[in-house]
Amino acid sequence: MSRTPAVYNMTVVRGATWEDEFTYTDAAGVPINLTGYEARLQVRTPDGRFGTTTTTTLVMEATTLNGKLIWDTAVLGRLRISVAAADTTTLNPSNLKRRKLAYALEVYRPAGASPEYVIPLVEGSILVKGETVR
Repeated sequence: MSRTPAVYNMTVVRGATWEDEFTYTDAAGVPINLTGYEARLQVRTPDGRFGTTTTTTLVMEATTLNGKLIWDTAVLGRLRISVAAADTTTLNPSNLKRRKLAYALEVYRPAGASPEYVIPLVEGSILVKGETVR
């Protein structure tokens, strides 16, 4: 089974609620049961997309632990992004007309699971549009 993440580019508006969803399926399109897994999504500056430093390149982290990623209990393998409007301002703090960022989303077995098991689901760029109504 391939562990190559899908590529999906998104647009988010600064100051608006960010909602999206992804469903992890097998080759036949059947949702895969990810019960017991956690998920994390990191948004980084384009320069920080690859490398080892997080201090200056990490813009936002959404996880199932902080409530910004939510497993859909109605559909196996479906993960929803739900970031509050106030939190999307961190994606474009200067309210530029456009700001381009990079992200990756993966699921993993929780701490203490052995062996460590990580599935990269999706990655791509995020275009963050500036906010007019504030």
